[in-house]
Amino acid sequence: MRDFEFFLDFLYPLPLVKKAFFGTTSYYLGDKIICATCTNDKFPDDKGIWVSTPPEFHEFLFPKLINQRFLTRVPTKKWILLPEDSDTFEEDARTVAELVKIGSDWIGTVPKPKKKKRK
Repeated sequence: MRDFEFFLDFLYPLPLVKKAFFGTTSYYLGDKIICATCTNDKFPDDKGIWVSTPPEFHEFLFPKLINQRFLTRVPTKKWILLPEDSDTFEEDARTVAELVKIGSDWIGTVPKPKKKKRK
């Protein structure tokens, strides 16, 4: 499975933590989920880099990215997709990586805590 190594190279040397996430691979920086990479052929419309972003920053982030859209598989506005088949995929990925590296609030969200199971 390819994990968009070029994107991870852009994020080097940040201390990312890799985790499984709904059939994708997610990357955390501290307590924030930054992105997920989807290469699963079961979800062809959502293949690419999923960027975790608070909806209140979309108006600032969207003009910086050339090709992005919302996910089709997950009905939420907290994730945007950089489509793998876009002509500007690597350029948009670099833009996201640069924002992550400067600590922009536009990228990354803190997930809700998991509910404890009752016995």
